[in-house]
Amino acid sequence: MAKRLYRDQHIILRTVYHRFKLHQIKNILRNRDVRYIHLKLDKSSQVLSIRMKRSSLIDLYFDRLPGDLFDKEHYQQHQVLKKRFLAQEINEWEEDSLQKIKQTAQECRQVLIEYENNQLIAVETQLSQLTEQLKAMRKENEFNEIDLDRLKAKFTVLTQQFI
Repeated sequence: MAKRLYRDQHIILRTVYHRFKLHQIKNILRNRDVRYIHLKLDKSSQVLSIRMKRSSLIDLYFDRLPGDLFDKEHYQQHQVLKKRFLAQEINEWEEDSLQKIKQTAQECRQVLIEYENNQLIAVETQLSQLTEQLKAMRKENEFNEIDLDRLKAKFTVLTQQFI
């Protein structure tokens, strides 16, 4: 529309499609690197007032803000871009989530492998000790019922740990 001087503040006026919200307008202005003092959107006339301090900014921003910037076509483009952005955000979130899940699963596998290896080593060590005890008892030829029951119980525990 027009530019106007009002109480030492400079104003650019633009018509706005009725579905534009003020936060959307602010984002558009921010993306176009427009610095303003105050925005006022008159809902009844659908006119946006963009106030600035210096006239040099008015001249600079007047070209950056074409008269049809806030019309229906630009609103629809803004909505399409917003949907694309949201779809892209969802895709990135999905990829990040899958990557984290894969990484966590790999870490769990590694912990399980380490645990199994440690358990196997422990069982082998205990089995080796049990074998040495049996050899010693055989060498001394001292087998009694209590010792055999104790060794059998140890062997059963080791078998269950191994499985």
